[in-house]
Amino acid sequence: MLVLKNNINIILIFILLLLSALSYHPSFVNLADNNTGSPFSIYITGITVFLFAINFNEPWTRSRFFVKSIVLFLFAVIIGLFVIGFFNSYYENDLRNIAIALAITFIGYNSNLSLRNILIISFAYYILILAVTWSQVQTNIGGFIILDQYAAFAKNSLGVLSSVATIGTFILSFSVRGQAKRILLLSVFFVLFFLILTIRARASTIAVFIICCFYLIKRYPPHSKKVINTLLIITILLFVLAFSGALHYIENFVYNSFVLHNEDDFSNERIDRAADAWEMFIQNPLWGIMDVKPASIGFTYVHNYMLRILAYYGIIGGSFFISIYIFQSYHIIKHCFKQNSHDIRFIGYWITLSLLFSSLAEPTFPYGPGTAVLGAYLSLGFSIKLTEGNSIY
Repeated sequence: MLVLKNNINIILIFILLLLSALSYHPSFVNLADNNTGSPFSIYITGITVFLFAINFNEPWTRSRFFVKSIVLFLFAVIIGLFVIGFFNSYYENDLRNIAIALAITFIGYNSNLSLRNILIISFAYYILILAVTWSQVQTNIGGFIILDQYAAFAKNSLGVLSSVATIGTFILSFSVRGQAKRILLLSVFFVLFFLILTIRARASTIAVFIICCFYLIKRYPPHSKKVINTLLIITILLFVLAFSGALHYIENFVYNSFVLHNEDDFSNERIDRAADAWEMFIQNPLWGIMDVKPASIGFTYVHNYMLRILAYYGIIGGSFFISIYIFQSYHIIKHCFKQNSHDIRFIGYWITLSLLFSSLAEPTFPYGPGTAVLGAYLSLGFSIKLTEGNSIY
């Protein structure tokens, strides 16, 4: 019976990941649109997997991550019910995004999948994301060229989705046995990285670069033979690219991905919007702008999660949102700094770390939209179970 349940779990989780990835396919969304495809089927599948994952014999309450996150979330719900009254649609959306993220993490934690099955499902998911992003690039951009595709919500979400697959593939490549498998995974990694550059998801590009470099530092000592050999290979490759003229093309490609049509304002008004958000918070420190629609007072969307929460809800209304964000960020970063964090079992922490980077430059991340963060929080649940077990650490 247990084997049957595990098999059904694998199928349901894969369907959930399949639907979330396909919701960004050109058949359902255009890079210039403001919304992805209808998530109705994803919600139904997610609820089914969540109910199926419930195991009352599994002492998940011994995980500090879940206990503290749920307690803080319940306080946020209480504030919404008795203080704000849920008349603020923004507050409802933020509560929903956190609830979905916690539910997905719970599914991963309670799935009881073996490490082998987790890695197989993860790799299949990464290939799906590559196929979807490739289709978007070919359909809506016309290939590996840099267009003025900035300021599109679906593009930013697709960038985060692709960064999850890029980081996951990179870590997998150092955990498999066999040179052929490693070359295959690294090839997928580089294709995904250039896809992120092509769609101009700049925050995701920076996040992938920093996290992958940090992972290598954690995995290999600076003076190890592998690091020296790798640096030697990179140096030789750069010389070859320079003499062939390809290095100049790559340099222009990366440069245009970041600054094309934004030479005078690299942040694309993000810094100005952050300053506006801070000013709005100073003027309304306790409750923020509350039920006032930002657009009605000339207030643009803030591309920073914490500043947006403070500006919208103030210290009182946003205190538990910020508490959840800080606690979970600390939990994830702490595990990435652990001595053995290069172990494949920690992959969920590294992947979710990319969402924290995105939250510095995007308004809804690290918790939404659910279709973009689903794979990351599922991996986080896997990693919590694999690294922490059932004991409070």
